[in-house]
Amino acid sequence: MEIPPNAEAPPASDPWPRYFADRGHPGARRIGAGVEGVVYRLGDGRVAKVWTGRPPAELTRHVYTDIAQHRLPFATPEIFEVQEHEGVVVTYERELPGVPMRGDSAHEDYERELSVHHRNVLLAVLRGLASVPGTDAMRRMTVQGDDRPLWQGHDRFQGALGTLVVRAVARHGAALAVHVPDFDAGVERTLRAEVASRWSGHSNPR
Repeated sequence: MEIPPNAEAPPASDPWPRYFADRGHPGARRIGAGVEGVVYRLGDGRVAKVWTGRPPAELTRHVYTDIAQHRLPFATPEIFEVQEHEGVVVTYERELPGVPMRGDSAHEDYERELSVHHRNVLLAVLRGLASVPGTDAMRRMTVQGDDRPLWQGHDRFQGALGTLVVRAVARHGAALAVHVPDFDAGVERTLRAEVASRWSGHSNPR
């Protein structure tokens, strides 16, 4: 969530600090707000999120928990409890340390290419996540914008990715082709690589 400069100064009519105080968190303090809702620091390494957008699904909570079982060089989200108050969902979560690496792209302009620092951080995160064994919950996750689990009907990542590309092209290919140079050729190379990988996986090395 985006944290504006005055995030720590909630409106006088804000009812949530009292709500959290009544539930054993007298020092609750608003620290951030964004399109999803408002975040309050509770202390003891926990925050609460008061959701105005769509809260995380049960499957997402399971994936967070599965990842959190492993020691990674960075903190990852974990949802400890979910409550509902007058129709509003409240999640109690692990507080993640650190500060944003850069501002919201809606308010700042950036070069197309990532800086070396940002690229190295991104790769470090991907390597860390890649070390976590896959779980059933992870296999039931969908890619944002897709309509079915990535792994549905597949037991190899290459096949799952190839089928995802086909679905995505069917939905958005015409619009993307207008802006992405050699879009069709790129799609064809991706699908050829998937087929080649499938056959190499079935070949006998002897």
